[in-house]
Amino acid sequence: MKNFIYIIIFCNLQFVICNCFSQTNKGDSNSNQIIDSLIKSLDLEKKDSSKLNTLNIISNKLMQIGNYDTALYYANSALILANECLQTFNLKKAKAITYSTISAIYRFKSNYIVALKNDLLALTIQTQINDKKGLGATYNNIGLIKERQGNYPEALKNFFTALKFREQVNDKQGISACYNNIGNIYFHQKNYTEAFTMFQKGLSLKKQIGDTKGLVYSYVGMANIYIQLGEYNKALKNNMAALKIRLHVKDKWGIASSYNNIGNIYERLNSLQIALKNHFKALNIREEIGDKEGMASSNINIANILGRQKNYAESKKYTDKALQLTHEIGDLEGIKDVYYSQYEMYSATNNYKLALQNYKKYIIIRDSLYNEENTKKTLQTQMQYDFDKKESAIKLDQEKRNAVIVAEGRKQRVILVFVSCVLVFVIIFAILAYRSYLQKQKANKEIIEQKKIIEEKQKEILDSIRYAKRIQIALLPHDKYIERKLNDLKK
Repeated sequence: MKNFIYIIIFCNLQFVICNCFSQTNKGDSNSNQIIDSLIKSLDLEKKDSSKLNTLNIISNKLMQIGNYDTALYYANSALILANECLQTFNLKKAKAITYSTISAIYRFKSNYIVALKNDLLALTIQTQINDKKGLGATYNNIGLIKERQGNYPEALKNFFTALKFREQVNDKQGISACYNNIGNIYFHQKNYTEAFTMFQKGLSLKKQIGDTKGLVYSYVGMANIYIQLGEYNKALKNNMAALKIRLHVKDKWGIASSYNNIGNIYERLNSLQIALKNHFKALNIREEIGDKEGMASSNINIANILGRQKNYAESKKYTDKALQLTHEIGDLEGIKDVYYSQYEMYSATNNYKLALQNYKKYIIIRDSLYNEENTKKTLQTQMQYDFDKKESAIKLDQEKRNAVIVAEGRKQRVILVFVSCVLVFVIIFAILAYRSYLQKQKANKEIIEQKKIIEEKQKEILDSIRYAKRIQIALLPHDKYIERKLNDLKK
């Protein structure tokens, strides 16, 4: 009955995958048409920021479909153009983006040394121009490199630094990605409670902002937790949701990763043939795109299943190939898994000497990855982030208070200046009024003096007139005398 259920699940899985692949092939054709169109447009564009952006877009699209070598060609072309046009167009930010693109290509090709070199070049430019969003992205990329190298304390440190910058610019998509990446580190360190919390925070934020593509990483992270809890149906459901999105966006690297994860679940369900088919699908895609880390992982998984099927000769071929790949790229986590796989294989074939040798190597690497010192560094990184966040909040609160105090002080100064201006105006007005009053008083005094003079002159004139009149009266005959003389003349 149990096997029958697994067969039904597998059939449904194959049906979904086939449908999605038919869409993917069509999507690949559309992607190639878009890329061809962009490449043709390059001949019509001048050597400026527009052409540089087009080159970066082409490179990213080629990287998305797993064509890393061609993607690198266009990324390098973008870098050459950025250097040529830097003085004219000040393309420092675009140049930093180009370095990040080149880093991502090398990271997917598992060449972590060159990838890190390009990230550090991007970091230098972004620091110079204070590009906080770019700094968040670059620190995140460096964290991914450190994670793949098995340096979990350094990976966590870079992820928290990226989170800090992304919170400053409110880059919600970037913040959710940091939650996932931090969750992955906790998962590697078997801190499943903190890991699940981070994956849930990432999932919630991605749904909030509608980041469908980003949901993949939350689904995968939570699926890994469910596997550890033995809830395989929930794990399978989350991985299927991730696979559907990855097929839709033609993310070959992600598609291979999902097949790998689904294969791991079926292995735990003891459906070894179904698991093997999924791991071979993952391996084929990883070989196609040159993902050495993924190829190593697939080889280990295939070797483990072949070992469980007692096909030890074939199992050894795949572990040897995995060991070669993990040493090439310096993948400590992968090397650890290979040694453990070989330990199990040699134990099963009663070759206890080689089994013991491989087990000792496994223990040495395991302890270097999960020792007390690394755990302490992880805790310190978390505590430092929490402290910095609280300190930033306190600083921001103090800055707000200082701003209020400054504003109040400015307001008081404005009021004081206004009152002073009014007071000065009143004093000036009073002085002018007093001066006007004095002038008016002086004018009135002059008028009074003039009036007195006029009155005196008038009196003198009147006195003269009266005096003349008296003289006239004295000299002229009296009226009665004249009347009497007239009367005498009439007679």
